[in-house]
Amino acid sequence: NLILKVFFFLVACVKFRNILRRERPDYVMSFGNLPNFMNVLAGRNPIVRIDNSLTGGYSGFREILLKFLIRVLLPRAKKIISVSKGLREELQKSFGIPNEKITVLYNPIDVRKIRTLCQEALEPAYEHIFQGSTVITIGRLSEQKGQWHLIRVFAQLKQIIPALKLAIIGKGDLEDSLKQLIKNSALANDVFLLGWQQNPYKFLAKSQLFVSSSLWEGLGISLLEALACNLPVVSSDCPSGPREILAPGTTIGYQTTGIEYAPYGILVPPCEKKFLTEEVPLSQSENILKAAILEVLRDQKIFQTLRENAGRRAMDF
Repeated sequence: NLILKVFFFLVACVKFRNILRRERPDYVMSFGNLPNFMNVLAGRNPIVRIDNSLTGGYSGFREILLKFLIRVLLPRAKKIISVSKGLREELQKSFGIPNEKITVLYNPIDVRKIRTLCQEALEPAYEHIFQGSTVITIGRLSEQKGQWHLIRVFAQLKQIIPALKLAIIGKGDLEDSLKQLIKNSALANDVFLLGWQQNPYKFLAKSQLFVSSSLWEGLGISLLEALACNLPVVSSDCPSGPREILAPGTTIGYQTTGIEYAPYGILVPPCEKKFLTEEVPLSQSENILKAAILEVLRDQKIFQTLRENAGRRAMDF
């Protein structure tokens, strides 16, 4: 109920303001849309951090309301921290926020720690998944990550590379839907939902290719982690982040319409937001994703070049 949500939000704002009056901090930093709005309304030198597309997961009235609140409230922040240049551009073009109010700070990764964790052995229960060629992805099982597209594409790839496996690390509200898609596609022995993992890097290190099918992002921390594990990467060219990571120096906001061979990975057009089931033929964007994955797995020159460049790019973060 929207009215109840608004009521509880306003109550939380009042309580938060009382805390600020008592503690008197010099600055308050917040993360996420609702905490950011609360921070600005409470008014104590608010610094807000934007780590995802501001409108990617919304539509209809919720999108209109969110855009209104962003346009009205975020300019009142002392400073806005954006995790990518693409998000900064979105703030400027879509919401009219001045450039001088926004600072871009990329998400960092601990490359040394990741490479140490890569060396950890897999539990025996997982070893069979990584004995041949394995494609892997990491992310919440949600609309944003678009994993159903990858599963649908994988079903076609299996007909070409019978020994291929797909590993998906993450939890989320689409888990049941993805399990049903896997079952209906007769992929129960080939696609593995591994849930949340304390050390995902040991799985990345045993894989041949990382694929991101995200429909929108902020920066894409899992892409950076895959690069740190020296994995070739195929990613959707979604707003925002993947282009900045894999094709630095290209135009922010440009979106490829085909397979783009970037210096640090391959970019493909993002797929549709609509959840597609197994009986629907592959869309044009899914076919491009399929072709890109197949090329990396079959062309040793492309595979080795991306693998060699991956670790070098990870060091930039």
